[in-house]
Amino acid sequence: MEIDFDSYKVKIGENNLEITVMEFNILKELLKADGKPLSRESLIQRINGSTSVTERTIDVHICAIRKKLNTHGKTIETIR
Repeated sequence: MEIDFDSYKVKIGENNLEITVMEFNILKELLKADGKPLSRESLIQRINGSTSVTERTIDVHICAIRKKLNTHGKTIETIR
């Protein structure tokens, strides 16, 4: 998996993923955390620019990210 932080692009192998800016920002913050768990509140604080983001919004975007990453999506774990 390759991530270009300047152009907001994610590539797996030769395939470019269709990923939204919000999904990219969430993925970026998860990668920056280097495997440490992030709460929904923490993610909201890290990515919340001018848009209103709720905990449910985070859940929906993470679900979409997992689907788009296919087998790589399993690396994003939910801790209850």
